[in-house]
Amino acid sequence: MNQDPSASKRRSPLPWVLLVLVVAVIAGVTLYRQYRSPQATANPSQTVGSNHRGVTAKSLSPEEIRALARRSQGTSSQATARNMGEMLEKRKRMAAATQERIQKRNAAMASRFAAEKPDPAWANAHEKDLVSLQDSDPMRDAGAKATSLQADCRSTMCRVQADFPDAGAAANWLQLYMGGVGDSLPVATAHQIVNPDGSVRVEIYGVARKR
Repeated sequence: MNQDPSASKRRSPLPWVLLVLVVAVIAGVTLYRQYRSPQATANPSQTVGSNHRGVTAKSLSPEEIRALARRSQGTSSQATARNMGEMLEKRKRMAAATQERIQKRNAAMASRFAAEKPDPAWANAHEKDLVSLQDSDPMRDAGAKATSLQADCRSTMCRVQADFPDAGAAANWLQLYMGGVGDSLPVATAHQIVNPDGSVRVEIYGVARKR
């Protein structure tokens, strides 16, 4: 069976055209990828920005960084000074409140002692016990000694008075005495009175026995 030569000539260029189109498409895709890859690498902030709704990080200059540091230090110093001031004021208020409570307690104990009737039999024996604490071993070891020591008891309460050359000697003696008084004065309060010449008197009021 014979073929038409003219028809064969008309159909022969088609495969070549398709081949050229395929090569062109492959080359275009390759060039597009080569173009996009360096651009994405050179601008990483664009990729980061796309993940954060288009917001990109701003670089700060050294001057801006130093200014922020100075501002932060100033704010921190002001906050620290304010906190220190508030803490000192709180301590002053607490100390004043504590001192007020001590003064009220001392006044109440002194008033109770003054109103109490004496019980000579019990009072004399207990007064000797309170004075004898002056000669305890801790007192002798520390060298703490009052220039004068008196004990006065009524029916349930006692008052101890001791004189010292200065506040330091009074504080040392009072700490040792109160530490050793024990059952002799289970409930007691004390305060110091500074005389015009600088000497100090310690007064201790205590409940020595129940009514």
